[in-house]
Amino acid sequence: MNRSNLHLHDLHLPLDTVTSKLHSTGMGLDKVKAQVISKDLEDMCWEKGSLGTSSPRVLQHTVFFYIGLQFVLRGFQEQHDLMVRQLVRFPNDQTTYSGDVYYEYTEFISKNNLHRFTDSKSTNKVVRAYATPGSDRCLVALLDMYIHLLPDDSEYFYMRPLKSFPADPLKPAFCRQHVGVNQIKKFVQTMTGDVSYTNHSLRATAMTRMFNQGVSEKEIAEKSGHRSLDGLRSYEHPSRKLEKAAGEIIADPTGSFQDVKKEREGKREKKEEKGEEKEEKLDSKDEKEATPELKEEKKEQPQLKQQLHVPPFSHLKHCTINFNINYGK
Repeated sequence: MNRSNLHLHDLHLPLDTVTSKLHSTGMGLDKVKAQVISKDLEDMCWEKGSLGTSSPRVLQHTVFFYIGLQFVLRGFQEQHDLMVRQLVRFPNDQTTYSGDVYYEYTEFISKNNLHRFTDSKSTNKVVRAYATPGSDRCLVALLDMYIHLLPDDSEYFYMRPLKSFPADPLKPAFCRQHVGVNQIKKFVQTMTGDVSYTNHSLRATAMTRMFNQGVSEKEIAEKSGHRSLDGLRSYEHPSRKLEKAAGEIIADPTGSFQDVKKEREGKREKKEEKGEEKEEKLDSKDEKEATPELKEEKKEQPQLKQQLHVPPFSHLKHCTINFNINYGK
């Protein structure tokens, strides 16, 4: 509610009173947050076959899983509305596969960017996912396989899968029917076998992993599309190791939290150290180059002498003239 709206001013006080009373009894304290998928749970999904490439359905679930992680998509709506043309491969040559190959995702519309008239200056979120050669979980390789099996001229990305891969590898493994909303809503629950996980868990997992590894908030916001830090920080879920270390510091203040902190922010600290070393080298270089010139300038500068110039006031009579004279050193 906008408190600046005078028409609703009389409602503010009673609403504040009721809200405070409810909170004092413990109501409204529990906020529903998406569960974070641990690395162990992800590995277990691969072991039991709910993630992989054994069938068109499993392949679709796997692509859904890693698209949600790598491109940090929201819930099910962005996944359901995803179109094939939003994912572009660079380079387009399918025979090229290396660590420099990537897929680029371009956001068309989202919760934070509805492309209204007031959002005319907003830019679409663009995120890249690079190949990881040798990994079964490489999103680039999974997308190459998945898109190749889609029907020609498919508009939407998630089409209804066949029960098995066709004998002819040139034939599609998916129908021309778009997967329904109700089915997509249950994708993550189907993979994990746990109803406490939702599609939004993929977004929460991606951001939590970046937070815990020391990725800067700016880089995380570029991937997630957040415009405010408050919304971004609501996804920060410290790992158990960090929580345990913080508790140990409270119990024993002589301990050190730096080891855990450095482990979390290792990459960031290395980048900062390299940047500082470069700056120090540049500063020392500039200082060496500038010192002789400054010395010459000081030698060439003439010493300023204070001189008193008295104007011809002889024609003035019955006047008092005050002179303020400042002598330089």
